[in-house]
Amino acid sequence: MGEIEQKQLFQIARFSLLSRAISHAASSDIPAAYAYAWHAGIYPWLHEDVQLHRPFQEQFLVTPEMGGQLVTFLQERWYMRDPLLFAEIESHFVRSDGGPWKRSVLIHACRYIFLSELFDRHFWGSLIKASESDGSASDVASIGDEFDWLHFDL
Repeated sequence: MGEIEQKQLFQIARFSLLSRAISHAASSDIPAAYAYAWHAGIYPWLHEDVQLHRPFQEQFLVTPEMGGQLVTFLQERWYMRDPLLFAEIESHFVRSDGGPWKRSVLIHACRYIFLSELFDRHFWGSLIKASESDGSASDVASIGDEFDWLHFDL
C-alpha cells in the first residue's frame, strides 16, 4: 500500500473514531484520552490494548519513543516531588534546530498523559501553579467535561 493510501486510511479511521466519540460521549466505550490522542496527532502509546492505531504509527506527530521519553522525564520529577514548570519540560524537549518536538505538540502530548491519569492531581496541580504565568500549563490539565476539547477541525 502506498503512502497516499495509508494517509487516507488513517484519516478515515480518525474521522470514524472521533465521530463515534463525540456522538456517544456520555456513554462512549472510547476513553477520552484515546480519542484525544487521535484528535491531536499523538500516538496513543498508553493504550496499547486497543488495536486501531497500530497500523498508523508513522501518521502520528508523536511516536511511541517520543512519548516514552516524555513520560520518563515527568516520572523522574514526580518521584522527586519537585514542582515542575512547563517551561522546563519545553526547554528539555523543544529544540531551536527543528527537532521532532514543537511547543504545541508537547502541550498535546502532556494533555494526553493527563487525560490518561498517569500522574496524580497533585503533580498536575503543581505544574499549573508553578507555571501560572504560562497559559500553556493550564491547557495541559484543564478540568472539565472529558470530551469538551472535541470539535471537528479536521
